[in-house]
Amino acid sequence: PGAALWGVLDARAEQLAPLFTPQNLANTFWAYGTLARLPAAQTLRALERAAEARAGELNAQEVANILHATAKLTRLAPASGLREATLVALEQRGLEIVASFKAQEAANVLWAIATLERPAGGLWDALEARAEAMARHLNPQNVANILWASATSGKRPSAGLLSALEVRAEATAQTFKAQDVANSVWSYATLGLEPPEPLLNALEVKAVE
Repeated sequence: PGAALWGVLDARAEQLAPLFTPQNLANTFWAYGTLARLPAAQTLRALERAAEARAGELNAQEVANILHATAKLTRLAPASGLREATLVALEQRGLEIVASFKAQEAANVLWAIATLERPAGGLWDALEARAEAMARHLNPQNVANILWASATSGKRPSAGLLSALEVRAEATAQTFKAQDVANSVWSYATLGLEPPEPLLNALEVKAVE
């Protein structure tokens, strides 16, 4: 969309934000993040207030989409992040419903926590446990993102999660993209860990294809 249309969309989103359902909110954040387009400051504040007010109604996908989009937008402009109170409300909601997170949702929120430089506290630990339990459903990007999040946050994965990630990475190594390989190798080096030999061999083969 052109600048004029974006102005109209921003203004309308700001106006309607108090009436948005949780899904409306999550979809709007997701769209801004996917399009890598910063909302106008007043629009972001309106969406932020609505997200904080309705945090207790959000489901796992909605929490994940809002946090993931916020992290992507913060990469574009660090000052575009949500207020502390809003982030805390979203994180608290995530912790309350962590048992309902799917594998990709858990991976995306771990990535968002690391990108936003949030404390690796209770939600992090709960998501690690959830990711371990759902590891068989992780795709290569999910695996690489969890490793990257751990390395970026300076928090080593639990032994159980690391083992599960390595099993999954070895099983899916042939479908790793270049960025997945690079992020995984960087993460191991940053964490001061060495991949098991079968995984290292698989990643090396993929890296030179």
